[in-house]
Amino acid sequence: MVVPSLRSSIWADFVTAPGVGTTMRPPRSAIRAVASLGIRAIITGSKREGCVLGGSGHTAWVETSDGVMVITDRGGPRLPNGIEIIPPRLRTEVGVLLPPGSLVTVGQGTLDARMPVAVTRWWDPSPSVGTPAAAEVAERIEALPDSIEGVTGCEVASAIEAGRADAVVAAADRILGRGSGLTPEADDYVAGMLASVRIVGPATGDLEAAPLLGSIAAPLSAIASRRTTSLSASLLGHAVRGEVAAPAGAFLRAVCGRGDVEATHRSVTDIGHSSGPALAAGMVLGLRTVVERVSRRTGGVHR
Repeated sequence: MVVPSLRSSIWADFVTAPGVGTTMRPPRSAIRAVASLGIRAIITGSKREGCVLGGSGHTAWVETSDGVMVITDRGGPRLPNGIEIIPPRLRTEVGVLLPPGSLVTVGQGTLDARMPVAVTRWWDPSPSVGTPAAAEVAERIEALPDSIEGVTGCEVASAIEAGRADAVVAAADRILGRGSGLTPEADDYVAGMLASVRIVGPATGDLEAAPLLGSIAAPLSAIASRRTTSLSASLLGHAVRGEVAAPAGAFLRAVCGRGDVEATHRSVTDIGHSSGPALAAGMVLGLRTVVERVSRRTGGVHR
């Protein structure tokens, strides 16, 4: 059984990916839902027990041995670990139907609790950003802030720029968990940095970005499990894989030439109470790190 412990964000465009557009035929009594492809392995795998960590009105957080999922019954920032109930809306809020401490069973396409939920459609939390020139990315983010009060990400950014996985992990270890709430500001900041590097790095021709982040995934997960909340640790894991909340995905597409940079940046900063500004600043710092890595590879020329 998963012990409920809290100390241990809109999605990308809807897709019908080959083999993942639907799950098995759901029970007739089940409530339909759409979910992020980032948690497909948890939802479609073998059945396992989970526990409701907490909830707030239209949201509930469910932890399994493979991470935390966020279940919602109303529009809002959709997360890379999110499940959203398909209309018509429930008569009772998710937070009431899934009280803290209650047990659920997840797997084979469903989440079974006081209400059976069947995932019948999927969304992709990994945005497609094309092949932007690093110089154009640098120009589009020139006026955007990349820092937050009380947390410095310079050491993490410098380690990423240098391609030193051990230094990235050590720098993250020094700041993760700083801040308040279910996702402390430092965690959102680091997540934004990592996601930008993982998504935009390869798009600008930095073929070493993905292997670098892949090499820190396991040690970063171990650090997060002891330094921060289980929800925040799960979101950091998604960030390392290039899976982000939809407003973040829209912003990354915009800085790569596929949208309005100012409007999408504002949408990211509007997420939550303090998460949005920290996430946005981290993403900008990550993008500047991408530009520097490309500049170093090309001898100072942003291509």
